[in-house]
Amino acid sequence: AYYYELCTYIYQARNLLSMDHDSFSDPYAQIGFINQSQRTETIQKTLCPTWDQGNFITVKLYEEPDEIHHDPPNILIELFDKDQYVFKKQSSRIL
Repeated sequence: AYYYELCTYIYQARNLLSMDHDSFSDPYAQIGFINQSQRTETIQKTLCPTWDQGNFITVKLYEEPDEIHHDPPNILIELFDKDQYVFKKQSSRIL
């Protein structure tokens, strides 16, 4: 088995969809890698959040390094709106 560390840096998002009744969103980003995930802090009442936040995800993989190099795992970045009662998925992208 081999251990790998994914370092991510989420700076900002722009022109998000309004998900709250007050025409804003309370966005946060969630980064998924293999069976691990990390998330940014929630930025209140904005459509253009700036997180300026780094995250680290450590995973254990059993494939050989050459196999991982030729077919790396997907990284999933999702943006969500957080309000008092419900978590709404806004958009997602697999890198």
